[in-house]
Amino acid sequence: VLERRFVFYSEGFPEQMSHSYYPLSLVGGTPVADPENEPWPGGNIAQLASLGVAVTRVEESVGARMPNPDEARTLRIPPGVPVLTVTRRMLAGPDRDQPVEAAVDITIPADRAVLDYAIDIH
Repeated sequence: VLERRFVFYSEGFPEQMSHSYYPLSLVGGTPVADPENEPWPGGNIAQLASLGVAVTRVEESVGARMPNPDEARTLRIPPGVPVLTVTRRMLAGPDRDQPVEAAVDITIPADRAVLDYAIDIH
């Protein structure tokens, strides 16, 4: 697997950390695996699309906890502020069963986030 760790910034301020994995058989030897190409316009889905992979499903689980010392320092989180944690799986293929990315630890300070959902009922 290709392991990637990022800290995302907005106007010079750290807003989010992520730790994700891609199958090396999918991205090895491609521009997606080259850290010099980051940040990639359009993010992960655009990276996969550049390889001919169409993401057909994204599954996420969101939790909350207090930050560990490294997260608090890196994201400049004041004492007492929890983080939201997101575990994400991106799938491709007509049956939506081919894993193409797994993010095991997306960490966002809770005082800087809004969860916004729309649920269609059929």
